[in-house]
Amino acid sequence: MTIQLENMRTGTRLVLGLSLVIVVFLIIGWLTFFNLNTMFSYTEGLYRHPYAVSTASLRLQRDIIAMHRSMKDVVLALNVESINDTRIIVDEYEQSVYKEFDIILERFLGDKKKVESARQHFVEWKPIRDEVTFLMLAGEREQAAAITRGRGAQHLHLLLTNVQWIVDYAENRAQNFQDKAAESKKNFMMFVSIGILCSLFLAVFIYWTIAGLKRAEKDLKAYRNRLEETVAERTQEFLTTNINLRKEIQERLRAEETLRHFQYIVSNTTDMMALRDTNLTYLAANTAYFNALGLTAAEIIGFKDFEIFGEEFTSITIKPHADRCLAGEEVHYQDWFDFPVTGRSFMDVAYFPCFNNLDKVEGFVIVARNITDQKKADEERDKLRVQVIQSQRLASVGTLARGVAHEINNPINGILNYAQLIKDSIDIGSREYEFASEIIVETERVAGIVQNLLTFAQQDMQAHSLARMTDIIKGATSLIQTINRGDMIKLELDVPDDLPKLKCRSQQIQQVIMNLLTNARDALNERYKEYDEDKIIRIYVRTIEKEGRRWIRITVEDHGTGISADVRERIFDPFYTTKGRTEGTGLGLSISHGIVVDHYGELTVESVPNEYTRFHLDLPINDEDE
Repeated sequence: MTIQLENMRTGTRLVLGLSLVIVVFLIIGWLTFFNLNTMFSYTEGLYRHPYAVSTASLRLQRDIIAMHRSMKDVVLALNVESINDTRIIVDEYEQSVYKEFDIILERFLGDKKKVESARQHFVEWKPIRDEVTFLMLAGEREQAAAITRGRGAQHLHLLLTNVQWIVDYAENRAQNFQDKAAESKKNFMMFVSIGILCSLFLAVFIYWTIAGLKRAEKDLKAYRNRLEETVAERTQEFLTTNINLRKEIQERLRAEETLRHFQYIVSNTTDMMALRDTNLTYLAANTAYFNALGLTAAEIIGFKDFEIFGEEFTSITIKPHADRCLAGEEVHYQDWFDFPVTGRSFMDVAYFPCFNNLDKVEGFVIVARNITDQKKADEERDKLRVQVIQSQRLASVGTLARGVAHEINNPINGILNYAQLIKDSIDIGSREYEFASEIIVETERVAGIVQNLLTFAQQDMQAHSLARMTDIIKGATSLIQTINRGDMIKLELDVPDDLPKLKCRSQQIQQVIMNLLTNARDALNERYKEYDEDKIIRIYVRTIEKEGRRWIRITVEDHGTGISADVRERIFDPFYTTKGRTEGTGLGLSISHGIVVDHYGELTVESVPNEYTRFHLDLPINDEDE
């Protein structure tokens, strides 16, 4: 009975032990199953949530940066077609961004308000994009670029900051999942060890259980390794993409900086510069171009030449050069242009063709430089060269005239004296007396010519002194007034009394004025043989300003025969005259011109045949002598 009781106790203990072992095994099995399920759950959660969110966030970063880069391409587009093509690309990136936001919102485990806030920032970026596109279509490239670099870039930075937060959160959550899975593994191994110690008699079952668990652990480890490799590959791809994006952004920034410097140089150059397409439509122009035409960018960009300058000017002045340039030829020419703001200017113009990758001309650049000052300097240099040649010619002629005058002066005096002796020794009225009188007249005429030659060669060296212009005019007109009355010529004077005094040789200036009056009288007598109401000589004196200095201008005007263009070119040459042999020597205007040049003045003429002739005598005023 004791044995039975012992057996019962043993059996009870065995039953209790087995029951306890079974209970412990069940508990351990349940805990093991729970930890194993938790590990699979964490592993599946790691893939379905943090990894999916992280991957979507990375794609979101890439699409947002690519979309902003495409918006910059919109700003850099040269025509409407390019703008529309680039905008289509932007729309495709926009749809992709919305899809990535949907994935993130669906699988995000944290505070979704951050994700919704980031999505709202992206929604708020669309009006900025539309505004930039609208400005580009309107031709406001600079304003569109400013918005892209300003509000667009700031909005992009804020949006990328929110997206980066999502990426960081997903990575932290993934790490949390991995830590919890490792902890579950540790508990699992502990419970398996206790089960082995408590369930030796179920070694086979435990062995198979442990073998199954080991296989599950191996599979789980292999799965985890594959998952870690996949995450590492994706992380490396992200890092590589991020590095490439950084390099591309840096290159874009450098290109934008270079473009901005180039735009600054072009915009601030004084040369007029513009870009036009094959239809003569303006694509771009610099500030100098706008200022010269007095128009804004909105009034030029997008318009054709004939819409700005008119059909006639475009067809005559612009289109022939543009056609040559569009044929691939560089065109260069110079001409006068009338600008609304800068006025009449002499421009150096060049057309340069623009070739695409296929060596086809797709437009041309026009560069125009204002060389009016250079043109005037060249004309002034030519004028000075002519004056030097004239001075050298006059000096040579003066030397010749002085020699000739001295050589023939003594013989002329001898002839004159002998003729007078013959005249005095014969009867009045005889043929010999008439011949002697003619010899005396012709000899005196030769003596007058000789005196003019000496005057031209020596130019009387009286000292300069202050004189009133009214006195000089009155002195000159008083000597010729009687002759004018006999020729029925009216003399009109307009000489103000308040003219400044002039430092000059008064007699020489009177000589010049008398010569001009004599020429005017001869021209009127040639045209009007008798009295005529238009048989008038006008003298008017005014003060003028030239080259920042005050001058006195004396104008002698008549309405006689006038002077033709070929005569005007030689009118100041010595011995050049259109009068008959007995009417003039051709030295009057040459001597007058020399006197005026000696006074640092200018003697010019303007005339229209059979209408009028005006001689302008300009003498500089020395303000210190007033």
